[in-house]
Amino acid sequence: MNHTAVIALATALLLSIVSTPTFAKSKKNKRPTPATTEQTTTTEPSESSATAPPADDSSLVARARAAEAAIALYREHLTHSPMDDEARALLARRLAWQGQYDTATSLYEEILRRYPQDGDIRVALARVKAWQKNYNEAQQIFEQELTDNPNNVEAKQGLADVFYWKGDHKRAASLYEQVFAVTQDPEVQKRLESLQANSSQTAKSNE
Repeated sequence: MNHTAVIALATALLLSIVSTPTFAKSKKNKRPTPATTEQTTTTEPSESSATAPPADDSSLVARARAAEAAIALYREHLTHSPMDDEARALLARRLAWQGQYDTATSLYEEILRRYPQDGDIRVALARVKAWQKNYNEAQQIFEQELTDNPNNVEAKQGLADVFYWKGDHKRAASLYEQVFAVTQDPEVQKRLESLQANSSQTAKSNE
């Protein structure tokens, strides 16, 4: 099975998995990436959706099986095409969403050894580091990406998430404001409003 067929089949298996919109990313020193419908998120993995109906047990089992089948396809494909870094990145993403962070990290780092300034992979690796609560490592990667590509919105949101989880709400709010100005993402707006409300309450209590 060729690369295009593997990606198409794996993507079809994952249509039931929630995804979020992507934004413009840096193309500098970027690995070749054919178009796919796979998408990313900069927040922690979640199967929830405001518009999705409640999932019953059978639906959850079906999702799990679809994810496992897609992972198996990516692994099989990489045994025959070990230099296919697009498939490697998709495999890493799926593994990360299943909580297999160490394996996902290794795959992303392997890609970065060949394409050290690939913005997509930097952001993905930093996101996994943050999910592992390795906040300082995640911060360093996000900041390096933003030094090279200041307009990378996903890196800004990822760094904002790191500051939020570290309790640095002032810097988190500043970055969320920048992200919201570009994306108008309602989830970013909710978090920003929450931070602003907490800041106001803290200021009142200190009067």
